Amino acid sequence: MKVSLNWLKDYLDVYGTAEEISDTLTALGLEASYEITGKSFTNVVLGKVVKCGPHENADKLSVCEVDTGDGKNHTIVCGAPNVKSGIHVPVAKVGATLNNGDFKIKQAKLRGVQSSGMICSERELAISDEHEGIMILDTNAELGTPIEEILIFKEDTLFEIDLTPNRGDCLSHLGVARELGIGLGKDVKRKAVAINESANPTTNEIKVTIEDPDACPRYAARVVMGVKVEPSPQWLVDRLASIGQSSINNIVDAANYVLMDSGHPMHTFDLYTISGNEIIVRYAKKGEKFTTLDNEKRDLKVFHLLIC
Repeated sequence: MKVSLNWLKDYLDVYGTAEEISDTLTALGLEASYEITGKSFTNVVLGKVVKCGPHENADKLSVCEVDTGDGKNHTIVCGAPNVKSGIHVPVAKVGATLNNGDFKIKQAKLRGVQSSGMICSERELAISDEHEGIMILDTNAELGTPIEEILIFKEDTLFEIDLTPNRGDCLSHLGVARELGIGLGKDVKRKAVAINESANPTTNEIKVTIEDPDACPRYAARVVMGVKVEPSPQWLVDRLASIGQSSINNIVDAANYVLMDSGHPMHTFDLYTISGNEIIVRYAKKGEKFTTLDNEKRDLKVFHLLIC
């Protein structure tokens, strides 16, 4: 499970280094490792590819002349399929470091051509896992401007926690904060939640039927009216991205946020597409088939619990 330190701070006044926090979690029975995210490089600047041509000794390489604003062009050999003249790109100059200092850019000869730097992909800047091509920037900034002044790099520490099956109470940031608070001697800050309820009860809009209460003792539903499906606000996009989740829309993202924040599993339905305005919780019937959200038809067993 991925846990963001910035997200944990919503609930807990956390102190100590990433290593100390990781050790505390492990000592509490939540085996943890960590990585520090954000700006992971030095000496990467804005450049412009002023000339791009094929490498005479390699079909998949291009030889580029890149202006980085220091009064001269730098020859850089690049293997990205989307490199071309006229584009603005992030350039790691000779002496730059990537991956928190693990990789240093040196002058090198590639298939007989001297290369002075690297044109970077998003992966090399630790922005995303995208590495099929270099990053192309739409900017009016001056050539030579440090990339961190053009792009936003949010500093965070991401903990990877290996939970055992008996620790479902820690399947959320709130749960991990409670546990970490024990180790740090800190109280958890609870969020105040205000609900604006109408006089119309949920039961007037939707019925919930639990056919197998031993398998599902409780299933709760609430109706939210006047909802417009649209892109999520940036704070929500960023919060989900911090733990590796992509934004879908404001409705799906809100449900995913609640799950990862408080540990409460949620699913959203369009009220007007629910047959008979009833949600039924039951076991599958013998030979029953079910089409999932990926449009795959699944063969069900009688021990599969359904929400339908």
